[in-house]
Amino acid sequence: MFISPTHSSLANGKVNILPPTNTSDKVTLALYYETLCPYCADFITNDLVKVFLSDLYTIVNLKLVPWGNADILGDEPHCQHGEDECYLNTIQSCVIYYWPDVKKHFDFIRCTEQQSSKKPLVKNRAAMWKQCSEKLGMSAHRINKCYTSGYGLKLLLQYANETAKLKPPHEYVPWVVVDNQPLKDDFENFVKYVCEAYKGDHKPEACKTQAASVSSTHDKMANRIHPGCYANNNVTKAQSHIKPKKVHLSLYYESLCPYCRSFIVSQLVKVFNTDLLNIINLRLVPWGNAQYVKPNKTIICQHGEDECYLNTIHACAISIWPDPAFPSRIISTLTVWKQCGKPALPDPVWIRNSSRTAMTVDMEERQASST
Repeated sequence: MFISPTHSSLANGKVNILPPTNTSDKVTLALYYETLCPYCADFITNDLVKVFLSDLYTIVNLKLVPWGNADILGDEPHCQHGEDECYLNTIQSCVIYYWPDVKKHFDFIRCTEQQSSKKPLVKNRAAMWKQCSEKLGMSAHRINKCYTSGYGLKLLLQYANETAKLKPPHEYVPWVVVDNQPLKDDFENFVKYVCEAYKGDHKPEACKTQAASVSSTHDKMANRIHPGCYANNNVTKAQSHIKPKKVHLSLYYESLCPYCRSFIVSQLVKVFNTDLLNIINLRLVPWGNAQYVKPNKTIICQHGEDECYLNTIHACAISIWPDPAFPSRIISTLTVWKQCGKPALPDPVWIRNSSRTAMTVDMEERQASST
């Protein structure tokens, strides 16, 4: 969706003409990024677009810097995600230069980031951006000539120089800076920082909806390990042999709870759709609100026998295939079984015995954690 900014906003169903904003009052919002970083693509596509989906653009000078964690070896750029990333960084540099209207080049960049995020990945790197240039009425010939002539490389190296001058240096991308102040891990809340920094007389509607304080949000996130594309040179040779400590992520659930099903299928799967698994130890505990009746050693599940059956199958998969990626795929499939009909699952004695043992371990652990 491409939205052309206008000097009006909707409030209570009425169109309000916004007063002109003094250019000197505008807040500089800068994004330092690289084209094939999935976290940059997600931020540009889903978060930064808020600048243009509201009247926030009236107080913002948005600057996009496509360099990220690349290095210069000799006279050539070397990018974190390979030659295709250097190519796309250069293409976007050309578009920013030839179409200086920020909404115009942002639409192009957002479009190409959406293309690069598609699964399976578009193999033809030129196809990633040519569809976007055609959709937006930009000359593909002009863009390609900028790249092949070498002028795009000169533009890209200017962004390299600008990124190198960051103080403090960026730690990862996306790296968001508001009026020369890096937001670090709280970059997703950039709207609040922009509104805080704006000193003009006419606050846009987007700022009036920001109730939470910046400091409280930042304090909550101070110890969070942020998923982003980190610069390779942030790890010294002395540290390179040290295996980073992973974050323990545990999900306690039951198989026929619709909310558990929705979370697993739509949200938790994101762990495997990105490289987030590299920093996570994922544990799945299929017990939920079930009860263990000691006298007759039976398990009573909230959603009946079928849930106990599927909880047991889940536990079996977790026990037999310890790689979290494999049982999670099985579990994601089984959690929608109610919609597709009960699956014909194998139920030999050895599976029943091994899974019952796994269920008991999970059940005892769940009870211990609640005491």
